Amino acid sequence: MQCSIARVSKFRLFAYIATLKVSTTERVMRGARLAAILAATLLVATGTVAAASEAQRVTDPDGLGPEKGAVQLSVRSQRLFRELLQIWFLREGGDENNASDLAKFERKQRFGRPSMLASQPRVFALKPGRYRLYAHLVGCAGLPPVGQICVAGKNHPEPLPTRRYDGDVAAFTVEAGKLTLAGEYILEYPRGSIEVDDSRAEVRWRPMPSPVPQAFANMPTGPAPETPARFRSNVHCDSLHTGFVKPDLLPFEC
Repeated sequence: MQCSIARVSKFRLFAYIATLKVSTTERVMRGARLAAILAATLLVATGTVAAASEAQRVTDPDGLGPEKGAVQLSVRSQRLFRELLQIWFLREGGDENNASDLAKFERKQRFGRPSMLASQPRVFALKPGRYRLYAHLVGCAGLPPVGQICVAGKNHPEPLPTRRYDGDVAAFTVEAGKLTLAGEYILEYPRGSIEVDDSRAEVRWRPMPSPVPQAFANMPTGPAPETPARFRSNVHCDSLHTGFVKPDLLPFEC
């Protein structure tokens, strides 16, 4: 599988124009930071990438199939992206080079409204097992090799969030015939940051903001998700109601 650099979109062009309003010193600092990132990182143009299986969405227990469990989960971002956001989980005991052991959950921005900023709970069918947070990426079809990142634009590459996780991370367990309330996973930025630095973005967890869908109300529930303190979210709202959201005003806080 190949991962290719996307063209600069109108959305990102608008974001760039918005930055022209900031001071000259601030622009210089942004340029220096970007140059440091690009100099220290191998940019992804084309290369072999890891693949994952997209989690199958279901609308009722009949869609689970044999020997599978249901997972209610939401994926969102604290910042708008025109590119596709993916959050990957690795099944414990599985092989990170085997797509069937990697489950990915995606979120795409709807043009004209900040939909990826709001909660969007969905129910998915997964094989039984313990799934731990493995990676997040924006703009690439698959996960780049270690040491490489996703970028947007050919002439003026802009790094996009790309990260692998290890150690004690957020996780949830799936049991056959049961519903796991996995919660919401949000791509977040450090609180109080003056500058938006995509290299510091990380996925954090918060409890599911929406009730269980009626179709799954009678299913027995599985184990509660496991979330270390450092992976708990700083976002406390289910949606952002501000009308048109300018890219230079993001990430939002609530």
